[in-house]
Amino acid sequence: MPFMYYIYVSIQVWDADLALSAQQWADRCQNEHPVARNRDYTNIGQNLFIKADSSAADPPSPVMTPVRSWNSQAKDYTYINNSCAENCAEYKQVIWAETEKVGCGVKYCEVASTRSGTAYQNAWIVVCNYSPRADVIGAKPYIAGVPCSNCPSGMLCRNNVCYILFSRFRMVRREKLTTRIA
Repeated sequence: MPFMYYIYVSIQVWDADLALSAQQWADRCQNEHPVARNRDYTNIGQNLFIKADSSAADPPSPVMTPVRSWNSQAKDYTYINNSCAENCAEYKQVIWAETEKVGCGVKYCEVASTRSGTAYQNAWIVVCNYSPRADVIGAKPYIAGVPCSNCPSGMLCRNNVCYILFSRFRMVRREKLTTRIA
């Protein structure tokens, strides 16, 4: 099978304000997203992860366990027709091209609940907020292309990743280009 190259604007720089709002959301011990009318979340995307039947001494890896879970949805996503065989909203948020910032919060809850009334005992909740949010309805999460062919003016290409140089010693990844088997 041929390789398909894809580009996505993202390192998703850590944002303290997004992390604070994610922590406040996790502290509610509710495994649910904000309702659409919540103006604090107008342009904020959110991914949730819950690990139930745990102990307070057994947290999930704050980053890798939830991200692996969200990335596992890649198998359900088809770029060509921009469709999901199952749920892949969290995956699309993680790879969304226009998302630039992320902040996460983690909370251990003896009881976590959902709007529908489902209760999770001894659960860790991980909440990650993204800005700007993924517009998952109808639009593709990234632009297909050749690595570094779409780096904005003034950016450098190194290891198939577009960088912006902030100082002589510090480079921050702005766009990431990787390969994927089509």
